[in-house]
Amino acid sequence: MHARSTDLHWETKLLSIVLLVTSLTWSCSSATSADHHELFKEYFTPTENDLVKTDSGEAAQRLNEQAFRLYDQQRYDQALILFDELLKGEKTPDLLFFKGNTLLTLGQFQVALDVFLEVPEDHERFADSQWYAGLASLRMDRITQAKVHLSQAATAENGSFKAKAKQLLRLLD
Repeated sequence: MHARSTDLHWETKLLSIVLLVTSLTWSCSSATSADHHELFKEYFTPTENDLVKTDSGEAAQRLNEQAFRLYDQQRYDQALILFDELLKGEKTPDLLFFKGNTLLTLGQFQVALDVFLEVPEDHERFADSQWYAGLASLRMDRITQAKVHLSQAATAENGSFKAKAKQLLRLLD
């Protein structure tokens, strides 16, 4: 009877240790996830429309004007529909860039990342696309991938987010 009691006591201690290690591992990883989500919120702002003028009083007749007017009005779900329609004709880097921003705003992180990665390296929006690709990766807790994109944004000759990318990279190390 005593041997059985000792075995039960040992098993209980082992189970307690396993549960403690499991809960610590889970809490550490979820805290990290939460931190990355907070960093995303802190650093993400959709880019301003610098492509199509939408401030005229008359109703926009062209599809791209309508898409960017909706984007400017922060009606992202409707803008996305029109960006998709426009991209059926020609996949211009500028349209891809704004579609990616729209998707990030709507919380469609993987699709946004895929779109940002379509912007060619030789296009003027490439560095900024890498910034947003880094943010999308960060939000999905893909830290290594985020660092790669943010490094490209931080070291690019041109780009609006060079300083922010460097700052965010320091926070991720």
